Amino acid sequence: YFPDYYLTARRVQGGEDITFALTITNDRHLYLMEQITRVAMDEGNVTLSEDTLTRGIDTEGRAILYGVQFDVGSSVLRPSSEASVAVIANVLRDRPGSFYVVGHTSDTGGFQLNMGLSQARAAAIIETLGQDFGIDTARLTPLGVGPAAPLASNQNEEGRALNRRVELVERLEN
Repeated sequence: YFPDYYLTARRVQGGEDITFALTITNDRHLYLMEQITRVAMDEGNVTLSEDTLTRGIDTEGRAILYGVQFDVGSSVLRPSSEASVAVIANVLRDRPGSFYVVGHTSDTGGFQLNMGLSQARAAAIIETLGQDFGIDTARLTPLGVGPAAPLASNQNEEGRALNRRVELVERLEN
């Protein structure tokens, strides 16, 4: 059926973004109501699980390190990243082998800036794993690829947020 009448409304209040849609047929016997609520995520809510990290490495050879966070334009780990870095350390203790720690950025701020920033972020994670968790940093190689391997479009903030990430990539021994 094609709706004869529709109404949409949006309200942003208290960190919630609510969109409501109502569609009605001409005879008014059939209607559909939909509501989508987007809530801003608290900074400390994203953490890794050892199972997810291990499964990603086993199946894809890499895992995105969700929960490892930096301020915009900075390579200093946020305190909220501590739990996620501890999970990475636990997985590395239980798993032999070598890994690349690969930093990614969005495409804002210039190419050379992002290449350096992504490299510095990868190095900061390795440094933290060594200093705070006793991981042998010789097993880890920092690599910054900046905006060269996006997961989403850089045309909007949602895409840019997905593109700002760090990955743990399995490295073959030579």
